[in-house]
Amino acid sequence: MNCGTFRPSYRFRDRIQNLRGQLFPKVRPKEKSTERKNLENWRNSQALAADVKPGDVISDEAIEQLISRKPSTTDQLEKLTHLNSFKIARYGDDLIRILSNENGTKA
Repeated sequence: MNCGTFRPSYRFRDRIQNLRGQLFPKVRPKEKSTERKNLENWRNSQALAADVKPGDVISDEAIEQLISRKPSTTDQLEKLTHLNSFKIARYGDDLIRILSNENGTKA
């Protein structure tokens, strides 16, 4: 009796791959909104100027909160859990300006 490794046939392999595709479809990444693009571009330029990682300026979670809540004052920024008081003092005006420009108003 041969105790070698099991080698599935190509037909069997194709069936398995088809089943995987049906059970676990590939999810396309969402298109980035203009708000997200503008915030990420701003974050990247701030990080480059300060010679730090972009996530050290503001995190992805903070960007998500900014997009979902759209704060228009520093008081509203302080209610966000992913921005501390230092980051609000340092970047708050820029963040409000970026978000207000997205809403069609000029800050």
